[in-house]
Amino acid sequence: MKSAELKYPTQQQELLAIVNALATFRIYCLDIPVMVATDHKSLEGIFQQMMANRRLARWYDILTEYQPVFAYRPGAKNGIADALSRRPDHKPETKDFHDLLVPSFNETSYQLRVTEIKPNDDLIKAIFAGYA
Repeated sequence: MKSAELKYPTQQQELLAIVNALATFRIYCLDIPVMVATDHKSLEGIFQQMMANRRLARWYDILTEYQPVFAYRPGAKNGIADALSRRPDHKPETKDFHDLLVPSFNETSYQLRVTEIKPNDDLIKAIFAGYA
């Protein structure tokens, strides 16, 4: 999840994970009802509520093509999901897109390019003639 998504309420984080999982496995999930076992009872009736914000409305639009059926399963009985989310070998390398940005400015190549493109009088005259 991105840093902004980590600030979502828990219910919305879980719904975002469901949306992302269905998008990832789209080819397998289309045209059949998909049972989603969740430990958040409030997700069972989330789309019967009034849409609280545009984010939920957008996710609702995405989820309607998958025919999800939310089923409450207490966390203690949903051990597989808990084990998958707490895998010790799965550590994200970066937290945010900005961590991937690496400043790369090579002064030498920049200086070489500038010296190679020194304008001469003929070039300047041709440029001015083009604008006249």
